[in-house]
Amino acid sequence: MKPHHQKTGLLSQLAILGVALLLGACDLYLVNPQTQMQNAVQPTSQQDAQAELAAPAEPPTPPTPLPGSSEIVFMDSTTAQLDGCRALSTVRFMHNGKFSDGMIALRNSAQQINANRMVPLRLVENVDNQDGPHFFQVRLMRCPKPSAKEAQTNG
Repeated sequence: MKPHHQKTGLLSQLAILGVALLLGACDLYLVNPQTQMQNAVQPTSQQDAQAELAAPAEPPTPPTPLPGSSEIVFMDSTTAQLDGCRALSTVRFMHNGKFSDGMIALRNSAQQINANRMVPLRLVENVDNQDGPHFFQVRLMRCPKPSAKEAQTNG
């Protein structure tokens, strides 16, 4: 066998192997747009049942504040670092109802994990609809309590 034939045979085998590897990693999806259009136009009985369940519900009952939760206040992240606070957790949730009720729920969750300060990351009040949804995202902090001497000097 001539060296030229060996090189072309090796190159063709490598080319076939390369194509096989490239095609082996691909996924082929066949989508029939006509069936998708039919499914979108004709609602199913399951979709009808979901629409009935999505009917307007009664407003949620306002949460009751936990004892001590009203003492949990906001602070900025720089002050939290300077005061020696440590981050406990980050809370993120959406609330349907009054914004003030969402704040009570936020303070209650902070009280439950023993936080005494909150650093606001994102607070969004829905002004178009007072019943929400409102978005709350805060970092819950545990800060050391100031001594009596520090409390007197700070006012």
